[in-house]
Amino acid sequence: MSKNIRIIAPAGKTTPEKLHETIGFLKNNGYNVSYKSDIYSDDVPYHANSDEYRAEDLIDALTDPDTDIIWCFRGGYGTARLYDYLKDVTIPNNKIVIGFSDITALHLMLSQEHGLKTMHGHVLNQYTTVKDHEDFKLLEDILFSDKNEYSYKIQPLNDVAKHSDSIQAEITGGNMCVITTSIGTEWQIQTYGKILLLEDVGEPGYKVDRMLNHLKQAHLLEDIEAVVFGNFSSDDPYVSFALDRFAHSVDFPVYKCDNFGHSEWNFPFQYGTTAEISTDINGLSNISFEYIV
Repeated sequence: MSKNIRIIAPAGKTTPEKLHETIGFLKNNGYNVSYKSDIYSDDVPYHANSDEYRAEDLIDALTDPDTDIIWCFRGGYGTARLYDYLKDVTIPNNKIVIGFSDITALHLMLSQEHGLKTMHGHVLNQYTTVKDHEDFKLLEDILFSDKNEYSYKIQPLNDVAKHSDSIQAEITGGNMCVITTSIGTEWQIQTYGKILLLEDVGEPGYKVDRMLNHLKQAHLLEDIEAVVFGNFSSDDPYVSFALDRFAHSVDFPVYKCDNFGHSEWNFPFQYGTTAEISTDINGLSNISFEYIV
């Protein structure tokens, strides 16, 4: 795949200076970058632009036959507001959309309703910081060098996980706060028979507990294969308590790692693909991902 990318901002914004600095770095590293010059406005203080503009820019990128890779510049808030604009649009399923955090909403909409295999990974706002990191290099190898698998270690959090030899299932997930806001909507996360990956940032332990309880009581954790917690970047020591409490309250495998989320590491995973979790006789677990580009 060529290094032609389309930048969009479906949620929040940075400064124009940060946008242009990043585009300069991308071009110096061999990327061909396209974006709308008026991508930012002051219409709404916490969005990159108006709902109408952001939806039009997104739909234009998704339906442009010359665009293969659509890369979100940052998360923030606002992606869910674009659903009504998207739901009646015919979108080809050969696009790769990249981002995380608030972009979780877009991943769920596009993967569940339009069959796109979107990618949970770094937003471009982070490019100057992470461009030399192993996880970003992996993302580039997936996109441009035919890398189609990767694995890393995860920690079992309950006895069910310690004694599960092998789990193979489709993956979904993303930012837990965004996922809980999907409950009751037309783009509500579909978890049946899947491995659910969850991360979040800045949430105290009691809010993490509240969201996990919400997912349970909404029956979205029935008939899932496993939960894998990524990074929950927070100074609150009760976050670990909330995750452990949850793990010991359920009858399916639960694992923990620091390999994805709002932290130094954000290794990519792809919606609509299959992952495999394996555990050896010593109780050490590993998760293997596949990538389809």
